[in-house]
Amino acid sequence: MKKLIIEHSRLICFFVFVLILVLGLGLLKWRIWNTYETNLPEKDPVVKQERKVKKVFGKHQTVIIGIEGGRGGIFNISGLKKIEKISEEAEKFCLVEKGSVKSLCRGGVVREENGMLKTGPLMRNSPEKPEDIEQLKKEVRESELVYGKLVSKDFKAGLVVFDVSGEEKFRGKIHKWLERIKKKYERPEKVLITSIGYMHEEIDRGIERDVYLLTGIAFVGIIFLIFLIFGKWGAIFSGIVIGGAIVATLGTLLYFFPIKVLTITIPVIIIALGSSYCIHILVNYSRVQKEISDTLDRVVKPIFMAGFSSLIIPLLMFEIPISPVRQFAGFMALGIFLVTVFSLLLMPAMLNLKKPEMKIHSWVWRAEKLSKVSFWSLKHKKLIFAIAILLIFLSIFGILKVPLRSGLAPVEFFPENHRIRNTHEWLQKFQAVDYFKVMVSGDILNPDTIRKIEKFCEFAKNQPEVGNVFSVVNVVKEINKVLAGKKEIPKDSKKLKNILYLYEMSVSPYEFAKLIDISYRHSLIKIGIRTWDTEVQRDVYLKLRSFAEKEGLKVDFGGSPIIWIANNFYIAKGQWFVVKVGLPLILLFCCIVFRSLKWGALSVIDLILIVLVAFGVMSYQGIRVNIATVVVAVLTIGVGADFSLHFINRFLKEGELE
Repeated sequence: MKKLIIEHSRLICFFVFVLILVLGLGLLKWRIWNTYETNLPEKDPVVKQERKVKKVFGKHQTVIIGIEGGRGGIFNISGLKKIEKISEEAEKFCLVEKGSVKSLCRGGVVREENGMLKTGPLMRNSPEKPEDIEQLKKEVRESELVYGKLVSKDFKAGLVVFDVSGEEKFRGKIHKWLERIKKKYERPEKVLITSIGYMHEEIDRGIERDVYLLTGIAFVGIIFLIFLIFGKWGAIFSGIVIGGAIVATLGTLLYFFPIKVLTITIPVIIIALGSSYCIHILVNYSRVQKEISDTLDRVVKPIFMAGFSSLIIPLLMFEIPISPVRQFAGFMALGIFLVTVFSLLLMPAMLNLKKPEMKIHSWVWRAEKLSKVSFWSLKHKKLIFAIAILLIFLSIFGILKVPLRSGLAPVEFFPENHRIRNTHEWLQKFQAVDYFKVMVSGDILNPDTIRKIEKFCEFAKNQPEVGNVFSVVNVVKEINKVLAGKKEIPKDSKKLKNILYLYEMSVSPYEFAKLIDISYRHSLIKIGIRTWDTEVQRDVYLKLRSFAEKEGLKVDFGGSPIIWIANNFYIAKGQWFVVKVGLPLILLFCCIVFRSLKWGALSVIDLILIVLVAFGVMSYQGIRVNIATVVVAVLTIGVGADFSLHFINRFLKEGELE
C-alpha cells in the first residue's frame, strides 16, 4: 500500500476525484421525504391490520383545522362566519374527499326537531342575531355528536374536519393549501392545523433547514480549526477528504432513496470520523516533514483499525427491520468506508504530490499543558477509579430504578413552543390528539353485535387516557331516541335495520361509508387518545385488544398510533441488540488486532462506561429510546472505539521504541 501511494499518487487522486464526481451526481436528485406509515416490514401483524382497515374504509388522511376565538369565544358573528368560510373552501378544494367535511355547518348530525328526525348540520347559515347565536349554543349542548367534538365545551373553539387524499405525492400541494388557509383566516381568531401529512411535510422542511445549517456549521468549523492548527494545505486537503466522502455518500444514497430523518445525520458522523483521521495523519506528517513513507508507517494501522471497528455498529443495525434505520445503517457504513479509504489513500497522495511544509502552530503546543490533567490522573489513580465506579453504580441504579422508556411520536420531532406542538396541546380541548381506528367485523345488522360494540366503547371511555369515542352506537341511540323515545339499542333486529337504513338515506354516501361498509359486515370505531406518548398508547391498545378478545368481538386496529407503537417496539428491541452484540464484537476485534485479551479488554472498558453513563443519563432525564436516539449507539460505540484504538496503539508503539 505504501509503495502504491508513493509511486502512483497522481493516479490515485485522479480515480478518487472521478469516483466522487460520479457518485456525487446523485445529489442532482436531491429530495427529502419522510413517510412513517411505510417503515415497517411487510409481514408485520400491525401492517396487516392497518391494511385491512384501509382496504374497507379507505386510505384517506384526516385534517383538522381549529378556529379559536378570543375572550368571547367562537360563538360570535366573526367566529361562526369563519367556520362557514373555511368549510366552503374545504369543499371546493380538489384533494378533499367529497362529502367528508364536518363542522357546525357541514355533515349529518342526527337530532330531533319538532318531534321529527332530522339529519344535517346544526348551522345552515351563520347567525347574526344574538338570540339566534344563543339558540345555536343550546342545540350544540344537546348534541352528543357535536358538543366536545366539533365545538369545545367552553365554546371558545370550533373544528373543521375533513379527509384528504392519502396519496403521498399530493402532500406538498395539500400543505401549501393549508398554509394559505391559515394565512387568510388567521386574524382576529387563531387558526391551528394538524394532520399526519401536514406534520410530515413540516418535518421535511425542518430537516432541509438543518442539513444546510448544521452540516455547514460543522464542516466549516472543523476545517477552520484544522487551518488554525496546520495551516492552509492541511485545511484544504482535509476539506477535500471529508467533503468528498460526504458528497459521494449522499450522492449514492440519493440514487436510490430520499433523505430521511436519520440519514440526515450521516454527514455529521462523517465529519467527526474524517476530522479525527485527517488530524492523526497531519500530526504525524508534521513531525517527519515531507517523509510520507514514515507518516504511513505511523498511521495506516490505527486508522484501519478505527475504520473497521466503526463499521461494526452500523452493520448490526440491519437487525432493526425498519426501512429508514436500515438505510441509515447501510449508507453510514458506506460513509465510514469511504472516509477511511480517502484518508488512507487520497490524503497521503495529495501530501506526497504537494509536499507542503507543515508545522503545528505554537499555540497548539502551548495547549499541551493540558496534558498535566493526564499526569494528575496518574498521580490519583484511586480517585479516578472511584469516580468511574461511582458513575457505573449511579448509571446502573438509574436504569434499574427509572427504567428507560421507549417511543417517539411525530409531534416530538418539533421543539417546545413549535406551532405543531401547540396545536396538539390545544386539541386537548376536544379530548383527543390522535385516534385509533378500530374496525369491527361481524353482522352489523344484529343487535347483539351492536351491544358488544357498545360494551367495548364503554370500556374504552373508562380508560383515563381515552377521550372521544364515536361509533355506530352513537347513531343508533340518537335515531332510536327520536323514533321510540328511548336512547338505547333496540332489541328487535328489524328496528335496528330500519334505523341503519334510515341513516344511510339521510347522510352523504361518504359519511356513511366511513362508519359502515356497504355489506354491513364491518363498522369503524374512532377512539380518541389524549396523549401522543406511545408507551401510554401501547398500554391502551393492549387493554382494548384484550377486552375485545374476552368479549368475542373481532377487531382490527388502524390509525397512526398503532404504526408508531410498532415502530418504537422494533427501535427499542434493535438498539439493545446493537449494544449487547456490538460491544463483544468490538472486544473480539481488538483482542485479535492487539493479540492480547488484556489490551482488547482495555480498549472497550471506556466504551462500556460511556454506554452506561449515556443510558443512565437518559433514564434520569426521561429521554426515551427511539428512532432519534439510534444515532447514540453509532456515536458512543463506533466513534468512541476510535480514540481507544489510537491511544492503545500509540502506547504500544512507544513501548516498542523504548
